Amino acid sequence: MSDALFFWRRMEALSVEQMNDAERLCYVLGSLFAADVLNGGFWQFFYNIDALEYDEVIDGLRTVGAHSTLELLFRARGLLPDGGQKKLDEARETALPNPSVFAEVNKQFYSSLSDEVYNRVEAYAASQGLF
Repeated sequence: MSDALFFWRRMEALSVEQMNDAERLCYVLGSLFAADVLNGGFWQFFYNIDALEYDEVIDGLRTVGAHSTLELLFRARGLLPDGGQKKLDEARETALPNPSVFAEVNKQFYSSLSDEVYNRVEAYAASQGLF
């Protein structure tokens, strides 16, 4: 088993309370962000995420240097009602737009940026001694 695969399996076994800061960053980017977007697009991500976790995703993408993905996330947020100015919890309560609104940003993420996130998270994890 590769070191990266072992790392992701170990992460799945940890509770959030057991994670240190570096592990939490990897969890937020891999499990809360990238996995949601890969599973159901940015619509699913915005439906599932809360404002605190969203801020963690932004900080995490900056930390690992996934700038193209961060830019795409901001574009996707701008597709929310009021251009994403509402708090995420309020936007979810009032109504998210139809998932098809996110088709173009989803396509861009699927075509190249999901690899950017996972590759950068794994490089960050290795630099932090997590594997």
